[in-house]
Amino acid sequence: MLSYQQLQRIVYETVAEPPQGYKVGEVVTGLILTLIAVNVIVGVLETEDHLYVAAPDFFYYFEFVSVIIFTVEYVSTIWSCTVVEIYASPFSGRIKAMLRPMSIVDILAIAPFYLSLALASSDVDLRFVRILRLFRLFRLFRNGKLSRAFKALKDVITSKQEQLGLGMSILILSVLLCSSIMYIIETELSPEGSATKFTSIPASMWWGIVTMTTIGYGDMVPQSAVGKIFASFVGYLGICAIALPVGIIGAGFTDYMNKEERKHDDACHDRTDKLQKTVESDRSYDINLKAQKEEQIQRLKTALLAIEEAIRIVEDSMDDDDDDEIESTSSKKHIVRWKEDSVNEYYSYSDYDKENSMIRTPPLISENDEVIMTESNNDRV
Repeated sequence: MLSYQQLQRIVYETVAEPPQGYKVGEVVTGLILTLIAVNVIVGVLETEDHLYVAAPDFFYYFEFVSVIIFTVEYVSTIWSCTVVEIYASPFSGRIKAMLRPMSIVDILAIAPFYLSLALASSDVDLRFVRILRLFRLFRLFRNGKLSRAFKALKDVITSKQEQLGLGMSILILSVLLCSSIMYIIETELSPEGSATKFTSIPASMWWGIVTMTTIGYGDMVPQSAVGKIFASFVGYLGICAIALPVGIIGAGFTDYMNKEERKHDDACHDRTDKLQKTVESDRSYDINLKAQKEEQIQRLKTALLAIEEAIRIVEDSMDDDDDDEIESTSSKKHIVRWKEDSVNEYYSYSDYDKENSMIRTPPLISENDEVIMTESNNDRV
């Protein structure tokens, strides 16, 4: 049976922050994001009076079901957030989680519905309050790709804030200067009897902003010929003014992409270097291991030749001394058995010692074996 903390972790990973590869959490997150997008569309259509009057029940019950789902998700997230280290405290941790920007957006998104229920008996029209449901649009940032895209945009603007500030200053000064000149031209050179709209510099600044941003609403136009010529120059200047921040942001994105590529290349080079070092270490170890094995085999061959030589001497001794035949035969069998034990002992000791990374070398001749050889030599004499 699941413990309390295990249940909290499962709920948090399902509705709040699903780990990579957790299919259930990814499916739930996808469904929530889809419901948010549909809510935004329905909230926009609801502002059309003829649509709202034609199907009020649909809008009400759709909002009712959506708010119930969002409320359950919000409560589940706040309840289970204590499994995260920064929200570990049962009380202060949950308060901290409720004060997160996305949690505040969730509250603003569902609050209009509960306000409508609370004030249902009153004559207050709360449809304008329901516009707050558009705050659910910000929850789309839970999507990983959107989050990374806006993070990249934020990093670019932050890195180029000085250049953008300079460009904005140039644009403001240009608008102020052009508006002032147009005000002077129109007040002095406009045809008699024409009602000019350039009555002041602040009023002319609206024309300057619209013209320099290449929008051109047409609600304020110069009447004099000089004003029209100057307005053409301002329109061309506006293209240059708009191109300035666009170029700065474009250069910022280029620098950001190059920086990300360098990070990726560095990470790949680090992994390659680690892998290469591991392969070289394993290769060096295999070479050393092979050399140690060959050395041990050579020592064993040398020891076996010495044993065979000792056996030959004992056999010659047994042929010359018939009186000590039984004892010599016993010595021979003992030496042969010692030879077999030595071989078996070598193979049991020559296993790879993983802990010490070496081959343990068995003693080829023990003190008892020296005694045996001495006794055999005494028998031969």
